[in-house]
Amino acid sequence: MLAAGCGSAPNEFAGEGGIFDSPVDVVVNGDAAYIMNANFDLSDEKDGAITVVDIPACLINRKECIVRRVETPAFIGEMVINQDGTAGYLANRRGDTVLLVDLSDPWTPEIVDLDPDKDGDQGIKVGVEPFGLSLSPDETTLYVTNVGSGDLSVVDLDTEELVKNELLASGISEVEIQPGSDYAYITNKGRISVTVFDIESNRLVTALPFGSFLTGVGTDTRGIAFSPDGTTGFIASRNPDSLLVIDTTKIPENVDQSVIDLVATGNGPSGVSVTPDGAEVWITNYSSNNVFAYDAETREVLEVVSAGLGPNALAMAAPVEQDPEHYFILVTNFLSHNVSLLDARAKEYIWAIP
Repeated sequence: MLAAGCGSAPNEFAGEGGIFDSPVDVVVNGDAAYIMNANFDLSDEKDGAITVVDIPACLINRKECIVRRVETPAFIGEMVINQDGTAGYLANRRGDTVLLVDLSDPWTPEIVDLDPDKDGDQGIKVGVEPFGLSLSPDETTLYVTNVGSGDLSVVDLDTEELVKNELLASGISEVEIQPGSDYAYITNKGRISVTVFDIESNRLVTALPFGSFLTGVGTDTRGIAFSPDGTTGFIASRNPDSLLVIDTTKIPENVDQSVIDLVATGNGPSGVSVTPDGAEVWITNYSSNNVFAYDAETREVLEVVSAGLGPNALAMAAPVEQDPEHYFILVTNFLSHNVSLLDARAKEYIWAIP
């Protein structure tokens, strides 16, 4: 494994919540992981940050694996990176933009300023309060959910310009593209809908039926992930607290038959991730401070693993070289301002970083 030169965390990493201040997302890039720190203190004197973590070092010493902290605007959202790990796209909620991140050196992310003649980091203008992002399979187009304006931004990455803002609904949250298809799925915190959007035609296709406001099923959907072959979708829903299981082969022709299971979770399900082999589904539970692991086929709970306070986003870390089927999971804890490191094979909590 690549070893980065990093000793004890310097004092300047300390902030309102410590090294990780209001972490909202985590992305793995080989042996490096990037933690997005939104700093919800929102004071003018404070900034957000991308904190770079050395995953192999974290398995050895939790307090000596912080590589660096790269300053960003406060109130950032998610980040998505391209397949070769050389470029990232970061939601800047306060600036209504997507910031470009140069990852040519994965251990030293740099914000790319598109207009150095203006104050602050200038990115691609999108809708109001961008949060979730997803790249098209050919990596020429970026899709961005805008929490404030309720629309989906379509961004041409060749020209680095906004193509269109497609109005969907208030409360939209995450966007994820189904593997092997032209469909992007958009979850919504405030409505009974998971919208399906055709990325080939850039048009709305359908919305998944979850019930009514009287039954409450599916009125607050959050994270979404797919099986590797794209035939099954897994969606975190908070009303009721559950994991919605979707048969994507039913969409759009038989959308009424697409919801095939409603599986109980902990309180406040948030982030969802599927192991690379497709065998397991992991979901964070924000209010019960734990993570559930499920068998992807039977949907039985394999284990309930403790986390920090307010676990939200999670990411599967790269397999260890000696055992390519041994995965580790990084979980951001929004309320305890740290990151939990889990062993996916043993289904155990290892420790908190830092």
